[in-house]
Amino acid sequence: MSLSRVCYGVTVLSIFESGPPGIGLVVSCGGNHRRVAFLSFDPRTGQVQPLAAVSTANLPRMSGYGGGTWSDADRTAIIQYSTLGCAGVGTLAGATVHPLDLEVVVSGSSVRLADALPEVGGAGCAARALARAPALSSHGRFLAFFVHVCATPCSGPMPDAQPGPVAVDAIWRIAVQDRLNGTVTVADAEFRWPLGAALTDDGVLVISAGQGDTAGLYQCGIMTCDNPARLASGRFDSVQIRPDGEELVALRQGADEPTFVPLRR
Repeated sequence: MSLSRVCYGVTVLSIFESGPPGIGLVVSCGGNHRRVAFLSFDPRTGQVQPLAAVSTANLPRMSGYGGGTWSDADRTAIIQYSTLGCAGVGTLAGATVHPLDLEVVVSGSSVRLADALPEVGGAGCAARALARAPALSSHGRFLAFFVHVCATPCSGPMPDAQPGPVAVDAIWRIAVQDRLNGTVTVADAEFRWPLGAALTDDGVLVISAGQGDTAGLYQCGIMTCDNPARLASGRFDSVQIRPDGEELVALRQGADEPTFVPLRR
């Protein structure tokens, strides 16, 4: 069944776990009702269950919303956003994005995440830490995202801000928030080209990014991700750990079929 039934000018931004037979999708819609929408889509019947949405009709130049994920446990949408020079992660309540109010500790220094939303006439972004590519564990306890710390504020106020965010070949680390107690752990492992992550409530973390000059899928523990093991080489999108916890599925860039990779035990 064609995704054109979802909305006009639909583009899939990311995929998330949804109860069968649905597939969780974050999509960008064009036309007269430009928005980013979270929905559960049944490919057999074309039935769509809307979950959340935010308008993109009046966003300023070089700003926008990206992919995200959804928690069935607390009915929460988590979305990536970008402004001139900054990138962040926020929760979507109603039709409003609220930046994550978090501090992260990287290399002994505590810094706050970007908190500027892509609003017309906004003051720009002067954050010290950027975030991107949010992922939730299957029951919503853990939230993972990539974080980059700038030596100086990542950007100045608009209109002087440079188009961005910071290049993806800069150094990024993986952060995990325990949503039960609010603690945030940032691993020492360094990555480039951050594409996505997947994790389980019992502590398995899979990262799609590059280490050194090798892009691939890397596995580690949520609290012990200093020396991740490489599972496969290549650049992969839409990383998901299958419900049995034995393997993951991802889309290798340039391939026509999903890739299935066994997890390490």
